[in-house]
Amino acid sequence: MKTQRVIGAIASTQEKLVTHKIYNRIGSVDDLKLFMENHIYAVWDFMSLLKGLQINLTCTMKPWTPVENTEAARFINEIVLEEETDEISGGIVTSHFELYLESMKEIGAETSQINNFISVIKESSDYRKTINDFNIHADIKSFLNFTFDIIESGESHKIASAFTFGRENVIPDMFIGLVKGLNEKNSDIANKFVYYLERHIELDGDDHGPIALKMIENLCGDDERKWEILSSASCLVSMSEIESFGIVLVEGASMGARIVASDIPSHREISETIGGFDMVDVNDEEGIERSILSNSKGDGSEYSGMANFDWVEITSRYVKMYEKVISKMPA
Repeated sequence: MKTQRVIGAIASTQEKLVTHKIYNRIGSVDDLKLFMENHIYAVWDFMSLLKGLQINLTCTMKPWTPVENTEAARFINEIVLEEETDEISGGIVTSHFELYLESMKEIGAETSQINNFISVIKESSDYRKTINDFNIHADIKSFLNFTFDIIESGESHKIASAFTFGRENVIPDMFIGLVKGLNEKNSDIANKFVYYLERHIELDGDDHGPIALKMIENLCGDDERKWEILSSASCLVSMSEIESFGIVLVEGASMGARIVASDIPSHREISETIGGFDMVDVNDEEGIERSILSNSKGDGSEYSGMANFDWVEITSRYVKMYEKVISKMPA
């Protein structure tokens, strides 16, 4: 299967994600609250990726007309069924997003912000503007904008690639690490969250992951150009036109990915600090494609400026600064 070619190309990057140190840093209920209050936006944008695929691969308009690729349509509808209307314990039918919200409530995490975000998104005619104007962390905005860059490309194989290799195929291993960390710390208070994680491990590992891989095979077929693009997943691409700070670029570079980014001020600032990305015009489609393919085999090791964003170094610097300030304060 050609999907194994892609899995092999991104194996080292996925391994870094699966073994990320965050899983062992959730040491208290407050830590878990903070994690969930931010991670909920990734749960929401996962559903947006899913619906983007469903819109592309099935007929969601009236009057209904037959779709070109019924096999791909079936694949995505099977996944939507359980992600959007899963039957969980007790015969309750719910989306996984709503299940996550219930998990947050169980531990006392703040849900008003995400609920307000959803309310504003429902009424908004420009969801990009809503994302960029909403009072959430810049890292979250960058993450969401990157996802919607992919969705708005309109190319099913690219959206399916982000969904499969960035989510479905890696989530089980990621969540196993998180469940292990929670269980080791006897976090009985987070029973619903552990259930959410274990449900995803079960579905994505046994059902959705394999279905998503079949969908990729179906969408790419024998088109070598599409397989080459998917195999270049070690290259991170961000075509945002507005960013306050492109944290996704920093994260990608820290994971060893080569960076191709839109030529905007915030991206140029990071590029100059880290060591030079490939900056491209968002309207130059051929130039973007050339840049992605030429960077697909790099490993990002030349980004010598990554030390400027090292978490341990930054934390140490601020701790020393605060200690100095505190030492000068009256007793």
